[in-house]
Amino acid sequence: MLAEPDPEVRARAIETLIRRKGGQSADALQEALRDKNEKVRIRALHRALYSGVGIPLELLIDLALNDDSMNIRFLALQALPVDPKLRWVAERALHDSNPQVNQKAEKSSRNSTQPTRRRALRPPISRARWIYSASAAFTTFHQKTVRTLSTAVQP
Repeated sequence: MLAEPDPEVRARAIETLIRRKGGQSADALQEALRDKNEKVRIRALHRALYSGVGIPLELLIDLALNDDSMNIRFLALQALPVDPKLRWVAERALHDSNPQVNQKAEKSSRNSTQPTRRRALRPPISRARWIYSASAAFTTFHQKTVRTLSTAVQP
């Protein structure tokens, strides 16, 4: 499937492979990140980052500084760990032709002076999931309030 001529099929294939195999899909992921089609690379990088699949640091640096797609450069720069030793990457990205990449590089450069732990990217929560979570929290709050009030009112 990854050799398929249709980029949409290749993108779906790498997403499915990463979702199912996780870290065992590292070789296919690296191949997909070198795909000539931008959409395949974006979807592969996005799925890998959200799935927690390890991407070699050297590859992330190369993508952040040299990829043709500003979306890939931005995502790769965002995925780099905050580390003073990697400040040079952010400083080189400050000269990127895209303003969004420049802003991300500036923020990364400022943050790299203070080492912090790397935060995992979380997939955005769907509206339905948010509504379910909010209603569950409200129901729990309501039940506790009713119990508290009913015990307070009893003689």
